[in-house]
This record gives sequence, C-alpha cells and structure tokens, in this order.
Amino acid sequence: MLAYLNIPLYLNLNKTPNWAVKRKRLKILRIKRLEYNNLTSRTDLILI
Repeated sequence: MLAYLNIPLYLNLNKTPNWAVKRKRLKILRIKRLEYNNLTSRTDLILI
C-alpha cells in the first residue's frame, strides 16, 4: 500500500525543477536544525 502511495510523489519530484527540490531539502534541514536547537537550548533559536 505504501509503495503504491509513493509512486505519485516520486513522479511529482521528477516534474519539479532541480532548484525547487534543493529548496525543499534546505527547508527540511532548517526545520530539523530548529528542532535540534530547541532540544539542546532555547537561546540558540534566537541566534538563527
């Protein structure tokens, strides 16, 4: 079932231009960094 649901997502990624994919990845990385900083110390969030 999951594999079937992932097919449209995969096709969508192929349609999107390279810069859009890169931007999406950067956004995900930024969110992960914010979550990490949130866990370590709250003052780090102000510095970003």
